[in-house]
Amino acid sequence: MVFLLLYLAMCYFQAYCCAYQGCPYVGGFCPAILGIMPASLLAKLVYGEKVVTSKKWFGIQAALASVCWLGLIAFPLFWVAKLGAPFALGYVFCHAVYYVIFGLTICPVCAIRGTCPGGKLQSLVLKHK
Repeated sequence: MVFLLLYLAMCYFQAYCCAYQGCPYVGGFCPAILGIMPASLLAKLVYGEKVVTSKKWFGIQAALASVCWLGLIAFPLFWVAKLGAPFALGYVFCHAVYYVIFGLTICPVCAIRGTCPGGKLQSLVLKHK
């Protein structure tokens, strides 16, 4: 249940970020694939066309979404570590590989990479504008 709640909270907080940034995928398929796919649908349901934009609120929502994402990674780590250190390291490694692959394949073609925290990091690392 905790895992599901963290995922749903992450999508909810991301929904504001989608609406705030005027993402063209709001209400439809988002190339973020399954990672935050429900966020684009939630953005349309919760905010529709009437989102109150606030840079401060965007920062808070993005931070909360990031904390929930990190919680998704960290929450099962205790039980994975009980299987042994190699499993725990492998688990963290798999998340790192996923993030790198996502950053190299999805972020470069995303419509909001200039304002998204993940897109900004990807642009900084690859030195793209």
